[in-house]
Amino acid sequence: MLDKLKLTLLSEKELTNYDKKLEVLDEYGIITPITDLAMLTGSYYGRQDNLKIFNCDLGPYRPRAGWFWLRSDDGNTKVIFHDGDIGNTYSDRRTRTIRPVLKVSKSFMADLIEYADYSDGVKTVLLGEYPQYVPDETIQRTLDELDSENLLDKTDRHYTFDGTDNHDFSVAFNPIICEEYVYNNRKFIKIKPNLDKYEQQFTFASGQKCLPDKEYYWVEVLPVEWLIDEKTKKLIAKEGLVGGIQFSHQKEYMGNFKGTDVYYYMNKYMINDLFQSMDLWFDYGKYHDSYFTNNCMIESSNETPYNKPHVKTKTRK
Repeated sequence: MLDKLKLTLLSEKELTNYDKKLEVLDEYGIITPITDLAMLTGSYYGRQDNLKIFNCDLGPYRPRAGWFWLRSDDGNTKVIFHDGDIGNTYSDRRTRTIRPVLKVSKSFMADLIEYADYSDGVKTVLLGEYPQYVPDETIQRTLDELDSENLLDKTDRHYTFDGTDNHDFSVAFNPIICEEYVYNNRKFIKIKPNLDKYEQQFTFASGQKCLPDKEYYWVEVLPVEWLIDEKTKKLIAKEGLVGGIQFSHQKEYMGNFKGTDVYYYMNKYMINDLFQSMDLWFDYGKYHDSYFTNNCMIESSNETPYNKPHVKTKTRK
């Protein structure tokens, strides 16, 4: 099943055009928060005071909206800014964020609807997993200590990001691999900060300050939440997941989206990273939305989503 799926991006028409606009975005809005991982991989974001001006309801621990790459076939490289405006930008910048979109079949959509949540007034589903949020300092210290003594178990999974310096526009994609570790049934990666040079001071969702010179941070792997647009059979990630990826390492974009660096990254690496687990989706009864909105600061306890059984799983085909 998954080998037939492709990741893409939202287009400007899907955000603004009367005939093409996705219905779910009419309900949810187009301004979107970004994860801690997106910040650590260099995403630019709108600060909290700016977001208050625009009255963005991004949840109590997510007052950061990013700049997102948009799909374009007309030769213009476009982004949606943190305030919801859309404009042109340079193709080779690494400070934009990927908010992936997944087109699925009618039968797959029917399966997903069975596990959809409606609490926000829109249909959402938990599908796949990806590193997202930095746990609290207690967990960070515990993981550091265990790792220094080689006491952390690894899974057979890993995640791929761009290792090129965030503001080196002349170098194309240089993959780095982050292995996945397990602690108390929770999964983590460790990643070196590769920050936007203009965004060196920011706060993680847990409330702790990011230290730009820190060797690495632990980031928890969590189920990914997607907005469901039934009419077009598209899933849109509810948050921006990762930064640091150029739209194209060529400053000039000629309009062939499938030939871009971002398309290559999403369908060579990101789609495999998202769905490498044998569990394709998760039931909201066990992984409910309040965990993601109210418990972004991970507590130092064993009561986490990962030691609760899945109601139903699907195996990759």
